[in-house]
Amino acid sequence: MKRKKPVRLDEVAEQEVSEARGWYESKRRGLGDEMLGCLAEALESIERHPEAAHRVEGYENANVRSAPMERFPYRIIYVLLRDRCRVVAFVHDHRGPDYLRLRLKDVSD
Repeated sequence: MKRKKPVRLDEVAEQEVSEARGWYESKRRGLGDEMLGCLAEALESIERHPEAAHRVEGYENANVRSAPMERFPYRIIYVLLRDRCRVVAFVHDHRGPDYLRLRLKDVSD
């Protein structure tokens, strides 16, 4: 049985989550917390099955992965490392590729 890989969010990814939560909460009370619940489930899935998500094109050698969220139009972008999963971005599906390139600039390929 494979061991779980702990998931850690970078500070910028945590900020993106916080901003998304605030936006959803402003639309309907409790919706931001629902989004956080879906995020927690997605992060748990990544922890259990870190290699299941698709690799991000152009960053295959750095082992960058993109996992979609249920119910909310976001992707969790993470780097699969030897001992953990490093979440580098929490990206809305409508963000263009330039935003993702900017967020991944420090990830070596």
